[in-house]
Amino acid sequence: MDSTFPTEIIAAYFLAYLIIPAFLYRKKYVIATAGFLAGSYFICLLARIIIIRIAEPLAGIAPKTSEDNHELLTDIPKLIYVYFFQIFSVALVFVIIRLLTQHLYQQQRTLTLEKKRSLPNCGCSNPSSTPTSSSTP
Repeated sequence: MDSTFPTEIIAAYFLAYLIIPAFLYRKKYVIATAGFLAGSYFICLLARIIIIRIAEPLAGIAPKTSEDNHELLTDIPKLIYVYFFQIFSVALVFVIIRLLTQHLYQQQRTLTLEKKRSLPNCGCSNPSSTPTSSSTP
């Protein structure tokens, strides 16, 4: 299992339930873009901290050079090229599947509503509401 797996889950839910609804549904593009940039920075930073401070010591891998916290926070190119693409490529697959299933659900719901609306107008009668023939002479 990959040691960035927890951050991939966080990134997937971050995109699917925070950024995409703000971007697509509420049309708040500036806020969504700023939120995406800030959130992705912190998610990548969390992944790097997990790898350097937790996973490597547990695996017995000694870091080649000791990185202080300031270097962890400011090494943006490493966060982008090493962590961002790995984390958000997995998150993007989750978001695409979620959007497709949501779209399919909306189509089925629309079809069901259209069928319900068209039943009374088609002249068809509901079998349970058909009058029974009476035997009056």
